[in-house]
Amino acid sequence: MRRGTLLLAVLAAGALASCGTIAARRAAQDVGETHPMVAATAAASRWPDQARYALDLAYDARRFTLSGTEQIAFRNAGSAPLTSVWLRVWANAFGGCAASRAHVTIRGGGSFGARRRDCTALEIRLRRPLAPGASTQLALQIRVTAPTRPDRFGRFRGAGYFGNAIPILAVADTRGVQLPPYTFAGESFYSLTSSWRVRLRVPTGLTVASTGTQAGRASGGTVTLVAPRARDFMLVIGRFDVGTAHAGPVRLRRFSIPGTPAAQARRTLRIAALSMTRYAGWYGPYERPEVDLVEGPGEVARGGIAMEYPELVLTPAEPTAIAHELAHQWFYSIVGDDQWSEPWLDESFAEFSAARLPPRQVPNRLRDCRIPDAADPPLDANMARMTRVGGRYVRVVYIGGACTLRALQRALGRARFDDFMRRLVATHRDGVDTTAEFVAAIRAAAPGDPSVQRLLTRTGLAH
Repeated sequence: MRRGTLLLAVLAAGALASCGTIAARRAAQDVGETHPMVAATAAASRWPDQARYALDLAYDARRFTLSGTEQIAFRNAGSAPLTSVWLRVWANAFGGCAASRAHVTIRGGGSFGARRRDCTALEIRLRRPLAPGASTQLALQIRVTAPTRPDRFGRFRGAGYFGNAIPILAVADTRGVQLPPYTFAGESFYSLTSSWRVRLRVPTGLTVASTGTQAGRASGGTVTLVAPRARDFMLVIGRFDVGTAHAGPVRLRRFSIPGTPAAQARRTLRIAALSMTRYAGWYGPYERPEVDLVEGPGEVARGGIAMEYPELVLTPAEPTAIAHELAHQWFYSIVGDDQWSEPWLDESFAEFSAARLPPRQVPNRLRDCRIPDAADPPLDANMARMTRVGGRYVRVVYIGGACTLRALQRALGRARFDDFMRRLVATHRDGVDTTAEFVAAIRAAAPGDPSVQRLLTRTGLAH
């Protein structure tokens, strides 16, 4: 996500900017809330495994409400019976339990247990223990109403923005079930790649931007949206002008507010095509057919100006924001991470990637680079620690992390670094990367290189 505070800070300096043992030590810092896995330790490193989401929804444009059914199928990847799962209902962060922006009723498969995090985490006790390797399904009735504020989840110019609004299963790993808090400083939406199919009924005249692509032709006011591999599902519904371009096999769509100059939309698509083409060359193919770029609120999450989702970004027509958010399609969407515990693994990588683009098209944001110091805090510190001091999150994660990656690129040389990055993406495609895995991989790419070890030690990524 691109932060508005970042833009102000770097403009003041005369440049534009966007938005193992080490891992175990970090996991214990300010996690916020981690619940032990119920009745099992996982044989696999993370679950839900093979999750499939099927939704049948209708959109009420007067109330800015999505309502309908949600079916969630998943497998127990653990080594012992599973008795409950947790549902992340992020929309309830906007007002907590009292407002209940996302109302969920269980129609089959279990019953409600505990509630945590102002009702953004709901325990579902399964109807019967789920054996290792077995699958089950939950049936939910949901109603999600966007708040009046213009935000990533909110309303803007008559459109409904449903960022992280659809309930998804919480991630469990060897530490337990992860229930990080909602944060307006960035993202804490730790999720795993799943399959999505959404049948959506919308009033005539409204346009839908979304994760995934439309399957078949619209029937009346109904569209079916399919995303075989996505960590969550984003929808924006309203009146937009839509322009189209391509970056190789990838279709790019710009959703502009009516009245936006056509030239502005074309410039946005040109920067998007440049970004997607270069990233595919550096990191490996996108392997999704489409990405939507939606003109969004002027501010998201209290200070940001742009926001990423799988196969959809909210962005103004600013090259730095466009490039940064599209880089997240590789680092967050394709290569996932625990965004609360290790935010550098997507934000630093996105900022670094955008800064690699030609400065004539995308201004250079990393002049006067400073490598972060391990005491200020370590580069892989979690969101709670990063945001305790004003400006530190931007300074350490966005700028410092990107500068660290640039220094590693120089240490390895461009060709060897790009080969390392392609292998990193290929190894973790549709999975999750961790700091410990990154450190092991960069050491393997540069065995015994003292400059690489110095960088890892200085930033606190390794001893």
